[in-house]
Amino acid sequence: MRNKGLEPITHKPGTHREWNESYYLCFSDRRNGLSGMTRLGFKPNKDEGMTFLLLFLPDGSVAGFQANENMDGYPERLEAAGMTHERRPDGSWHYSFQGRMAVVKDPSDFPRIRENPSLISAMSPVSLHLKFQPFQPTYEYSENMTPESLEIGKKSGDEHWEQMAKINGEISVGEQVFVLRDVIGQRDHTHGVRDWTDVGNWLYYVVWFNEGLAINPAAIVLDDGRISIGIFLRHHRLREWAKRLWTPAVSRLRDTPKSCLVLKHEP
Repeated sequence: MRNKGLEPITHKPGTHREWNESYYLCFSDRRNGLSGMTRLGFKPNKDEGMTFLLLFLPDGSVAGFQANENMDGYPERLEAAGMTHERRPDGSWHYSFQGRMAVVKDPSDFPRIRENPSLISAMSPVSLHLKFQPFQPTYEYSENMTPESLEIGKKSGDEHWEQMAKINGEISVGEQVFVLRDVIGQRDHTHGVRDWTDVGNWLYYVVWFNEGLAINPAAIVLDDGRISIGIFLRHHRLREWAKRLWTPAVSRLRDTPKSCLVLKHEP
């Protein structure tokens, strides 16, 4: 599955049992007070497909869904457990989901619902249909990474693409219906072995101000104090400078708290 001018949608699996290919989407709609994130992941050497979907609702609660199943369709189709990510010939994407999601009043309680199901306030039927219309080309991080930073970065995958877009569509949660109009969102695509050995922390942020200004800082902090960190900035007047800004600095921060990260830019 290849489209001219875009990254390959799927890749030949490596031999490692944990080799994985994953696809993320995240968005935030100020008008509706709704934010969301979804992932599709495939491990063909284990015949495993998984997905999750999180929706942060206007009343402060969260609706969540996660499922694993045997692969059915990959690499021809990107779908698992009711979630589908589909790239169209024009480079746009369509995302759809149909299922029931657990609603939890306090999002901080969500990780504990398996051990304490009483935290679930409702099981709501959810449907999602979104169109992702890109307003920038895909960006692959390794284009501007130093050799040492690239080696550290491979702990989260061999290649890593990002793309921002305007999102339109509809999400229903129980009786609530949210219509999304020109909402800014971002997709992420990576493949390889996720090796978290000796990784003390992994941080990833997407911050959108508007279509012309957005930043995407990321960092991997190793237990020995080394850190690979960089930032991708999109600005309608600073595209060339923004591209050069992604030059991750690799340094040793043995005496620096791992929650404290310093972005370094060398012109």
